[in-house]
Parts: sequence; structure tokens; C-alpha cells
Amino acid sequence: SILWIRDNQPGVWAAAAKFGHTNTYVTKRLTGEWAIDPSTTSITGLYATARHDLTWNDDVLEAAQIDPVRLPPLMRSFDPVGRILPAVADSLGLPRQAIVLCGGNDAALAAYSGGLIEPGDANIISGTCDIANVCTDRPLASRDFNVRAHVIPDRWLTFFVLNAGGVALDWFAQTFCREMNVDDFYGEYLPGVLDGFLQAADGKEWEGRLPDYSPYLGGDRYTLATRTATFSGVSLQTPREDLLLAIVRGNLRYLGDHLTNVADFVPVNRRVGISGGAARIKGMLAARRRWTGDFDYSFQDQSSMLGAAMLGRLYQSGASK
Repeated sequence: SILWIRDNQPGVWAAAAKFGHTNTYVTKRLTGEWAIDPSTTSITGLYATARHDLTWNDDVLEAAQIDPVRLPPLMRSFDPVGRILPAVADSLGLPRQAIVLCGGNDAALAAYSGGLIEPGDANIISGTCDIANVCTDRPLASRDFNVRAHVIPDRWLTFFVLNAGGVALDWFAQTFCREMNVDDFYGEYLPGVLDGFLQAADGKEWEGRLPDYSPYLGGDRYTLATRTATFSGVSLQTPREDLLLAIVRGNLRYLGDHLTNVADFVPVNRRVGISGGAARIKGMLAARRRWTGDFDYSFQDQSSMLGAAMLGRLYQSGASK
């Protein structure tokens, strides 16, 4: 994105003081100070992710011709950036003595609140995108997934993204179920299709008739080639319910393949935390056990916000000293 701005918006490039991310903007507005953390910047390639030592990757910066002066200071997620500005505190109704922490990436914070602190701990975020994370005590290099720095020291997270997770269900509803409103589709139709399939006496035979679905409706983050979603094994007798089940199965298997892949490097724990709006859909956890893996799934609401709050507790414990 930085290079795109340089090449396509030279006026913005010339006028910009720093290039950062959401927490850079928020901490600057709250405190007047610049900051960014490793969990936010590690998958850009600009951070020295393998070292995870609050330093930039000089080789990448040089190759990209990005002056590190134009990047925010690196701080740990639980480090204090500064005290809130008095005028901002007053306008927000916050105490003037409030300390603002650097913060972190939403997926990494969700992982933290979900208990991902030891190697093999895993979680899944099921929303617009589906994301699978596994905690490791070393950086894992792979062409098949990203690795990012965790919000806590000496830990990394595998970061595996399905671009069209929940949004694939939205696409199906808008394309094949136009007579339904959103509440009817997610509250009745989809749960009913899942329950009918999962409770069917001929479930194995039924699954054998399902079309195959490659889950690239939103492309693929792990190749420069343009990938698209496909259905195969569709006939005039294929009902829309089978197309829907094929999408659910294809999405869930995609994340399950990642957990299987990472298990070659670190044993994946049986308990898997899960959060996100799509995880609330009735019957989806049962489908996940069938197609992602027979794990003990534990749902947690507002996981990113909870993870941010937990950074405050980590700061109060003295970890930032």
C-alpha cells in the first residue's frame, strides 16, 4: 500500500509524515505520539518478524526504497504510548490521567483473549473472512500461510486467511435465495439445511452427491495467480441446498487443511477457540467438527475487544517495564 501511494498518489506521498496502521492513527489522535506494534506490521515484510525484536527489516526497506524515518516507532502492544491529551480526554469523558497503550491487530488480540499463549494453542475467527491461527514459539516459514508476531513477546502466530468466508454465504443468499431476507436466511434457512444434512440417516450418501467447491470466491492470498471459486459435479438435479452445503464444506475443509499442515511443525491442541458472527449460526459448530476437525470448540464473543482489555492488565502487571 505504501508503494502504491508513492507510485499513484505522489502528492499524498510527499505530504505524509508517517505511514502506519489503525493503531498508529488512533494513538496519534489520543496522545500526539506515533506508534505501531509488531502484530500489526509483521506480515507486511517490513518488520523483522523472525527476530521479533522491535526492529525493521532493513533489507526489505532498502529494496522497497522506504526511509525508516517515515515509519512509526515500534512498540510492544502493551507498551504505553503516552498519556491522553487533556482536550481529547474531556471530549470523550475519560480521565485526564488515562494511559494509552500501543494496541495490536484485531486477529492477534482475538487469539490472545482466546488463550493462545503456548505452542499449539489454536483459534478460528469466523466472519467476513475466516482466519485460522496457531501459536508457536518460533517463526515458521511457509509458502502456504503467513506468520505474524504475537502481541506478547517470544510468540508467533500462523495466519491463514480464507478471503470469502462469511461473505461467501452472503453471496449465496443474494444469488440463490433472493426471496428471503437476511434474518430468514441466517436464522432459519441455513440452520435448517445444516440440521437436515447432519441429522440425515443417509448422511454419507448425501455427502457423496454434493458438488465440489473450491473456496476462492474472494481470490487467494497465497499466490500471485488469479484464483476463482468453482463448482464441479453439478447437474440439473442439484438443488440449491446442496450448493450451499458444498460452500460450507469447502470453506471449513480449507481451514482444517491449515491445522493439519501446521501439525507437522507443532502439535495442535484439541481445544480450539472460535469467535465471529458466523460462528453463532446454529449448526455451524457441528458442521465444523465434521469438516474442519473434531476439536473441542469454545465460542467467545467480542474477542478482539477483550484482547485489547487484557493488554491493559498486562501493562498493569509491570510487563512493559
